[in-house]
Formats: sequence, C-alpha cells, structure tokens
Amino acid sequence: MKILYIGDFSENFDEGLKNIAKTMHNVMSKKHEVDMLNVKELSLIKLWRILRNNKKYDIAHYFTAPTFSSFVLLKLLKLLNKANKTVISALHPKAEDYFKSPIKRRVVSSLLRVDTILYQYNPKVYEGFARRIFFFPNGVDVNRFSPIPPEKKLELRNELGLPEDKFIVLHVGHLSKKRNIGVFEKIQKASSDIQVVIVGSTYLEKDIELYSKLKGAGCIIFTGYVPQIEKLYQVADLYVFPVYWKNSINIPLTVLEAMSTNLPVVSLTYPGLFVFKGVSGVYFVYNEHELIETVLTIKEKLSKNILDVRTREAVKKWSLENLATLLDEYYNKILMEGDDGHEEGKTPMH
Repeated sequence: MKILYIGDFSENFDEGLKNIAKTMHNVMSKKHEVDMLNVKELSLIKLWRILRNNKKYDIAHYFTAPTFSSFVLLKLLKLLNKANKTVISALHPKAEDYFKSPIKRRVVSSLLRVDTILYQYNPKVYEGFARRIFFFPNGVDVNRFSPIPPEKKLELRNELGLPEDKFIVLHVGHLSKKRNIGVFEKIQKASSDIQVVIVGSTYLEKDIELYSKLKGAGCIIFTGYVPQIEKLYQVADLYVFPVYWKNSINIPLTVLEAMSTNLPVVSLTYPGLFVFKGVSGVYFVYNEHELIETVLTIKEKLSKNILDVRTREAVKKWSLENLATLLDEYYNKILMEGDDGHEEGKTPMH
C-alpha cells in the first residue's frame, strides 16, 4: 500500500500532534510504503512538485485538528488524482469551535468532504464531513513505557539526581499559563514530602515568569528535549494533568504514557479522557482545590500500600501494534469502497 502522511514531522518528539504523526509513520512504514509531507516546511513550490510528479497514493492521511486548510489540501490531492482515498485524524477539541460556523460546515460537507475521519471525541462535529467516521485513539509504546521494580526505581532516581525519599509528582508538557501549570507551585508547597518534577517541551517558548515561580517553589524542571523520558515516568509516583479542556489534544499522549507505566493519574475534568472513567487509579477532579486534596490522598494511600492502580491494563489495548492492525483494517475497508461509500462492485441494500 502506498500512503502519504501529512502533518508536522519536524525534529523532536515534543508536541502532541507531531508525536502522533511521526509515531504512526514509524509504525506503518514497517508494513507499507509511506511518504511524509511536512506541513511546517510546505511551500507552493514543494506542493507543486508533489502535484507534478507521477506518484499516486492509495491513501493520503492528514494528522490535524482538523482545520479548513486540511480539507482543502486533501481535496486538491484527490481532484488531481494523487490520492485514491483521503483520511483525516481529528486530534484536537478546538475543531468543535472552529466548525461551529454554518458557512464552514456547508462548504466542507458540500465541496470538501473526505473519505474517512478518524475521531476521538464527539463524532457529531464531523457529520457530513466524510463518507465514513471511525473511532481511533492515540497509541502508546507499552514496551518503552513500562513499570520497573522498586529497587530499580531508587537506582534510577540516583542516576537522574532526584530525591530517593520524596513522593514524586510528574507532569510533562509546555510551560504555559494557559495549561494551568501554575498549580504545581501549590502542589509543591502542599507537603514537605512532595517533589514536583516537570518536563517542559521545546515546542513553545517557555513562560519565564511561570518558570521562575515554579523553580522558586522548589519544583524540579527539565527543559529541552529529553530523549529517554520513559525514565522520568518510571521514577514517579503520580502523574498530574491539570490542563483545561481544549488546551491540549483530545487524548493527551503524556497521560497514556503515565498509564502505560502504571502510574495513578489525576486530571481536571477532561472529556477526551472520559473513556478511562472507572479505571482503578484514574481520578477526575473539578477544580484546583480538589486536585491538591486528591494528590495528598493518593500519597497517603500509596504510603500505606492500600491503593489499587490498574492504569496499565486500561491502555495496553491501545499499544502501537494493536493500533497499526486496526488502521490497516480501516484502510482496507476504505479502499474497497467506491466514491459513493459502498464497496466496489456492490450495490447498496434497500
């Protein structure tokens, strides 16, 4: 199968949309011929070269919010016979706001419709935008992000320069006020037994004022790209996701990575993560006060060894291998269909 993946393929794995596109490219390239089109380097000249060459793809798959321009680009590839079928991975909740406009909805549904949208939250947003809509989550490398025994944990903490005797609360993501990262100052001050560790990505410029406040409170902050980030999950005791809905992707990768390492997770109410409601070790809270209280409760329960955490069990089905198999199934279904949405050579049943 010849596939064109479109998305952000710039260097480091330090941002959600980029990580998803690059990871799926790496996984699917083991089975298929997969080319990349990096939208961060896209120019009219580069686009013209793609459109002018003789290569035709079975699937053109865009990893995006989506936006209006992503529908336009896929429509162009289809009209010029560069792609047999077009697919969008809808990865960001802000698409819900973006497509509230009746004019945009009418244009997309009547002129720019794609063959398939892979959604993660609220499929109603994409009604009329595609011939088929499937649920398709983000995946996690369950082999890389895996728990380690307690003795190895202490050894690794020494290696990373982290305290052996503290309750480590971890967060991975942009150092930005809009992500509510300031709450970690309060968490750090909530107990002398707590050590907050934050890994700030390089994708966005860090907020210097926020950085200074967190450092001043005693938080340990890793800035820049951390290649073996799985080690920080492995030495942590708890993962906290304090981000408000629509300020991150639908299903944040860092939460999946934490769960794969079998960490308990505390999150503000985040609809994209509600697929994990009821999972032992996952907690949803409504405000900062509840968040801090829940962190302290978990710390107490873990110290007494009375907390049942089964987060890894919940995400193992979303391993990269499983998702690659599922995506293959979706691609094959799409390719069997004609442009009327029914299988080639078959008439619709009445």
